[in-house]
Amino acid sequence: MIAQTVLVVATLCGLGDGPALPVASERPKLVVLIVIDQFPAWIIPRMEQHFAPGGFRRLMNDGAWFTDAHYPQAATITGVGHATIATGGLPAGHGIVGNAWYDREREVEVYCAADDSVQIVGGPAEKETKVSPRLLTSTTFADENRIASGFRAKTIGISAKDRSAILLAGHTGKAIWYSQKSGLFLSTTYYYPDGKLPAWAEKFNAARPADKYFQQTWKPLLDPTEYAAPPDDRPFEINHPGLGRTFPFVLGRGLKLGPEYYKALSVAPQGSELLLDLARAAIAGEQLGSRGVTDILCVSLTANDYVGHAFGPESIEYMDLTLRTDRMLEKFFSDLDQLIGRGSWTVVLTSDHGSCQSPEYLTEQGFDVGRVDPQQILAAAHKALDDAFGSDDWLAPYNDPGVTIRPSVLKKHKASLANAQQIAAAAVRRVPGVAEVYTSLQLNAGQIPPTTVARAVAATNHLQRGPDLIIVPKPYWYLSREMHQHAAMHGTPYPYDTHVPVFLYGPRIAPGRRVQRVHLTDVAATLSAYLGVPAPSANDGVSVLETLRN
Repeated sequence: MIAQTVLVVATLCGLGDGPALPVASERPKLVVLIVIDQFPAWIIPRMEQHFAPGGFRRLMNDGAWFTDAHYPQAATITGVGHATIATGGLPAGHGIVGNAWYDREREVEVYCAADDSVQIVGGPAEKETKVSPRLLTSTTFADENRIASGFRAKTIGISAKDRSAILLAGHTGKAIWYSQKSGLFLSTTYYYPDGKLPAWAEKFNAARPADKYFQQTWKPLLDPTEYAAPPDDRPFEINHPGLGRTFPFVLGRGLKLGPEYYKALSVAPQGSELLLDLARAAIAGEQLGSRGVTDILCVSLTANDYVGHAFGPESIEYMDLTLRTDRMLEKFFSDLDQLIGRGSWTVVLTSDHGSCQSPEYLTEQGFDVGRVDPQQILAAAHKALDDAFGSDDWLAPYNDPGVTIRPSVLKKHKASLANAQQIAAAAVRRVPGVAEVYTSLQLNAGQIPPTTVARAVAATNHLQRGPDLIIVPKPYWYLSREMHQHAAMHGTPYPYDTHVPVFLYGPRIAPGRRVQRVHLTDVAATLSAYLGVPAPSANDGVSVLETLRN
């Protein structure tokens, strides 16, 4: 998407003074992809003075740090972001247009990783979602690495969200995720057809590691005044059962061991510790990085997202979690030095999206912002369509990032899709807090203004799975189907949501701060070039090979 320098293009074509593809001895033993869920780029300079030497600072000083990396799509949402990182593609290519979307043929909502053909593995199946990567319509860089190795290389994806582990692991890897219902780590028969987790994962579950954090306390690492954050107790923050909304947090306060506690654990730094412990167990159990091929370990740390939603990214809780994540990474990187060998592993660290500060907090600072009510959006579109064509159940439930008109109702009233889209869009534009509404047919025809926001919306469009209306709120306005379930939200094409950090650290990666604009689609392209394997099938990125040259 973003043109790179002539030198980079020349190197890609083999015209530079270095090899375009690495020889086997130059490849790292292990590539670790770390995705911190909801981690805006501005948090790094904000907290930099408090970082330890071996965590983020190690990546900043000894790795390649891209300070102007953005998502090219408007749907800055967990499922879409993880798919873009892994495939280098846009939603039209990788097929993940949101965490869920409306299936026009079956007239039902579809979860982005849903697969009713599989069974749950690793723990109780009751109320667990059956999932797999089958709705992902592209290979990932990890898939291509496995194919190129003759399937000798391994890929493991780990997260507290099933979709995050699944989309990073791709079609050929193994995905394992945390259950907020049982406190165990699960998978499905898509990955383990015999119905059993590997022995190392079963051993990990048998120890019930989530239970050891019960009644532990989360206190700020620093004096709260050091965070330059708003007061700890704010009425719009979410009061989670078994957690509360102010320091000190006692995990499982007032609860017994059970689903409410396991959910509360996800909204605390101990939830990230648990994931990194599983990553260590995977390295040992699968012998990652010690089998003569380059293995890939993908870890999506989700506590940052849960904390950002609950308290806002401007909160003391979010600032403190950032520092605790820094300390966890320092320990994890040190362990990689011991387990794999210093100079033998590569880490890529980024995020699936940024975040917007809480609207109530911004209002206190004098901003004219608020919350856009999805039900008001639906009501406006419904009324307009009723008035134009006759009363009916015109719309599917609201689903980020937009609204879908039911095809069967269009057919019943003999209404054209183009006309219905235009009528509904005109009505939604008048809803308070809405900046613009784009129709899918308008986007398909390329009828957009020459702006970054419009291009990002166009990059989100998917003719079959995408909504008929993609809605862009005014800057800093909160828009989500979950209007009051979070203190803060993401999901827009504005820089606070699209701008995330990207770090690459490892052998053959020259350290330094890179200020050129890159896109998150470039991550998969760059890793593919770094490993000397083909780019994923839906790749839309450009390899930033200058980072691979010493």
